[in-house]
Amino acid sequence: MATSLAVDGSGNVYVTGRSRSSGTWSDYATIKYNPSGVQQWVARYNGPGDADDYANSLAVDGSGNVYVTGSGSNGTSSEYATVKYNTSGVQQWVASYNGPSNSNSAKSLAVDGSGNVYVTGRSRGISGFSTSEDYATIKYSQTQAITQPSISISPIQINPGGSVGITGQNFRANSQIKVNVISANSEVVIDQTISTNSNGGFNTNYSSNVNSSPGIYTVSAYDIATSQNAPSKIFQVTQPVENFNLSIISPSAEYSPHPELDSIDKTVDIEWIDKMITGSSYTIVGSKRKYKYGLIYSTDYGLNWSDTIISEGFKDVNSISIFKNQLNLESLLNFRSGLNVMFRVIDIIKPNRFSTTAPKPVRLSRLTKANLNLIWDYSYINERNGSPIGACADGVGRFYIKISKDTGTYNITGVSLYLSDDKSSTTKNILGKLTYARDTDHYSIEANGASSVSLNDNESKDNYWYWYVSPDDFWRDAEDDTLMERIVKLNVTVYYSNGLPESETKSLKIIRTPLMLVHGFASNHTIWDNFVSKKNINSIYKFYWTPDLDKKALFDDNAQILLNYHQSGTINKHSFKYLILEARHAGYATNQVSYVAHSMGGCVVRAAAQSSRFYNITNYDKGYVNRIITVDTPHKGSYLADFVVKLKTLLKVGYIKKKIRDNLKEDFIASSFILNGNDIEISGAVKNLQVKGTGKYYFQETNIPSFLIAGDFIPGQSDDLSNIIWGLSYGKDFNDILGVLDEHLPKTRSTVI
Repeated sequence: MATSLAVDGSGNVYVTGRSRSSGTWSDYATIKYNPSGVQQWVARYNGPGDADDYANSLAVDGSGNVYVTGSGSNGTSSEYATVKYNTSGVQQWVASYNGPSNSNSAKSLAVDGSGNVYVTGRSRGISGFSTSEDYATIKYSQTQAITQPSISISPIQINPGGSVGITGQNFRANSQIKVNVISANSEVVIDQTISTNSNGGFNTNYSSNVNSSPGIYTVSAYDIATSQNAPSKIFQVTQPVENFNLSIISPSAEYSPHPELDSIDKTVDIEWIDKMITGSSYTIVGSKRKYKYGLIYSTDYGLNWSDTIISEGFKDVNSISIFKNQLNLESLLNFRSGLNVMFRVIDIIKPNRFSTTAPKPVRLSRLTKANLNLIWDYSYINERNGSPIGACADGVGRFYIKISKDTGTYNITGVSLYLSDDKSSTTKNILGKLTYARDTDHYSIEANGASSVSLNDNESKDNYWYWYVSPDDFWRDAEDDTLMERIVKLNVTVYYSNGLPESETKSLKIIRTPLMLVHGFASNHTIWDNFVSKKNINSIYKFYWTPDLDKKALFDDNAQILLNYHQSGTINKHSFKYLILEARHAGYATNQVSYVAHSMGGCVVRAAAQSSRFYNITNYDKGYVNRIITVDTPHKGSYLADFVVKLKTLLKVGYIKKKIRDNLKEDFIASSFILNGNDIEISGAVKNLQVKGTGKYYFQETNIPSFLIAGDFIPGQSDDLSNIIWGLSYGKDFNDILGVLDEHLPKTRSTVI
C-alpha cells in the first residue's frame, strides 16, 4: 500500500509505502521512477524485529538522496525508523527512536537545505497511562544519524542439505563481524569472522548437510569494533516431506486465448488431481489417509469467494486420485452477460495447498437480448403446428433455426453455432448438419448439401436463419444399444455491438428412424409379434408400426398402399406417411422410415421405390425409406411361385375354392389363388414372385442402403446371390436385425439392391 510520494527537480518520482514480503511480514518499499514512468530501483527495509514495518512519509533533498520514515519493529516494540538512500537506492543509514513506552510511529519527514532531517509523529509517554500519546519530533544531522545493525536471512525454512543466506547491514564500514549459527541441539555450526564492505554490509551463508538435526537454528552477528549486536534471527530445518501439486484439471486452470471456446455451462464438473502424501497434519488409519477438500468459486476475480463445499473421505496412502464435484451456477447467474467464474480447490487439512483456475466465461442458460426459435420446415406444409424438439436419425429431416434481435436491445454483430454431444463426437453423421437458410417461407432443397457441424456468421442484421439437418446415424457405440433417444446440443453464441456476447444451448432429442416391420406372402402383421416382444422394440424405438399388405395383390398395388395412394384426403395407416407423421406430430423432424420386411414385403418396397411418387417433396427427393433389411426375400423370384402356377392344373377347383372361402389368415393355398366368378386365377402376388413365368416382376436397381438376410425357399435350391447385393454379406441370423440396422447399415454407406 503506497502512503507517500515526492517529485525531485528533474521530474523523477518517488513512492513509498508498505509491501508484504515472504517471511518478513510487511516492509518499507520505496521505488524511484524516471520522468517517463520507467522504474529505476526498488529499495526495501526490514526492521531488526523481522515483523511489520510501515513507511508513512518520504522526502527528497537537493542532491537526490531519499529519506523515508515510519513505524519499524525492533522485536519488542515499535519505533521511529528513518532510512536514507542515495540516488542509486543504496541504503546509507538507519536512525531509530523509541519513546518511554515502546509505542511509536513517525508520521511525517522533512529535509532542509543543509541536509538536516526532521521527523515527527506520535509516541506514547509515561508507561501505564493509556491516554499519554505525545508529539515526538526529532532532528538528525547527516553526522548524527544513529544506525542500528541488523541481519536478515532467507529462506527461513530448509530441508537437511539446504542453504540459508545471511545478509548484514548498518554495521561499521570495513569492520570485522563475528557471525554464529547455533543448531537446535545448541551446537555451534558456524563461528566465523568476516569483513563488512564500504556500506557496512556483508553476505555469507550456512549450508546444512543431509544429516543436520531438524529444529530451530539461531543466527547472531556482533560488530567487534562497536560492540553492537544485531538482533538475532531464526530459521528452521525440517524433516523432508514429500510434496505433490494439487491441481485442478477441469475446467482448465490456464487462461485461454479464445475464451468463448473455453466457456463453461451453468452446471460444471470440477475435477482435480492430488496425491495422498503423508505428514503430521494428516490422519492415517491403516493403509488409508484422510482427505478433506474445500471447493469455492468467485465471480469478482478473487475479491470475494463463495461458501465452501466440502469433499472428504479416505484413500490409499501415496495413491494419486482424481476427485470430482459438480456445481450448479444457475442461481448465481440471474442471466447476466459477461459473467466470469474462478474456481479454487483447497486442501482443508493443509490450506497452503490449493489450486485456482483462471476466470472462465459462463454460458448463460438462455439469450436475453435475442430470441432463439426452432421452426418447422415446409415438407408437410399442413403439419407445422408447434415447434420441433428434435429429429430422427434419417439424415433428411430438418427444421429452421431462427435468431432474431429483441426490440430495444443492442444490435447483433454476429452469430456462431456448433453441435456437440456427451461423447465429444465431431462428425456430421452423428451430430447432424448446419447450413445457411435463404428460402425461409417455402419448400426448398437448399439444405440437401449441408455438411458442417459449426457455422460462424459475421454479418450484422436483425434476423439470422439456418438449417439443422438430422444425423445420418443414431448409433455411436455399444452404450447406445438400449437407448431410445440421445441428445445433440445446439450451442449458439450471439455477439452484440456492446462487445458482450451471450450464449444459449438447446438440447435436441435424437431418436431412431421410425421402424416399419412388414410381413410377406401368405401372412399378416402378427408374424412380428414375438420379435417385437422379445427384442423390446418399444423400449428403443419411439415409433414403429407393423402394417398389413394385401397378401394376394400385385407388387405395384401393395406399393401404392405404402405410398398412401388409395385413400385420397386421408392418411392410410399402412403407409410410410402414417408413421412419419406420428413422429412429426410428437415434435421430431422426420421424413423417412427404416423398413424391415419378410419375404414378399421386401419385393413390395422395391416396387414402391420404382414409383415416381417415392421421391417427392415430403422427403426432399431422398425417398421414403432410409434403410432396408430383407429377410428371405426372393429378389430374383421364387421357384415356389412357378410351382404354384403349375399346381393350379393339378388341384381340384372345389378344394381351392373352399380354402379361399375359409379365408385362412396364413394359408398358402388361399393366398395363391383368387376367385373370378366360378373360376380360379393365380393371385397377383404369385404372378410377380415367379422366376420365369408370365407376370414375373423385374426390379430396377434400388438405391437405398440395404442388407440381405437370405434363406432357401426350396431345400437344395440356392440361387447365386453375388449379383443381387453389391458390397454386402448375407446369411445373417434373423436375430441380428437390430444390430444390422445400427452397426452394419450406416447411412453413409452407398449400397444398392
